[in-house]
Amino acid sequence: MPNSDSNSKIIDGCANESQPTQTVYIHAARPHPLWWVIATSLAVIAGSMVLRFEGGMSRPAFAQSGVSAGAHGVFAFSGQVSKNAYGLFMVDVDAQTIWCYRFDQGGDKLKLVAGRNWNFDRYLEEHSTEPSPDFIKSQLEKKRHARQQAGGQP
Repeated sequence: MPNSDSNSKIIDGCANESQPTQTVYIHAARPHPLWWVIATSLAVIAGSMVLRFEGGMSRPAFAQSGVSAGAHGVFAFSGQVSKNAYGLFMVDVDAQTIWCYRFDQGGDKLKLVAGRNWNFDRYLEEHSTEPSPDFIKSQLEKKRHARQQAGGQP
């Protein structure tokens, strides 16, 4: 704001020491409306990420399995079938089957090597196991008996 005093003079770009100086007021510029739009948009995005309108914070991600023990479907993995051959092993948990394909040496053919259903395998008590379950049972009974004798228990 210019000073109304007509005696104030500027000499060589500076105010004269004996003369009163001019006071300059600087007003802060208002933020551009675009900044308000950006700030509001970021606030809405942050709020929606926290609240998740579909069900809150406790909703699990779709890409993750909630329970691994109750898996369903078909699983596939690779492995070595013989010294020079690799295969694709597949397991169908729902149908209780497992099967294996072998890649031939040339790599242009896929051959079914084996497949079976394991539905009734769980009813086997022992089959081609070493040591046998009876041997393990007898060893445990001997050890339990020796502990009872050492502790003075009947």
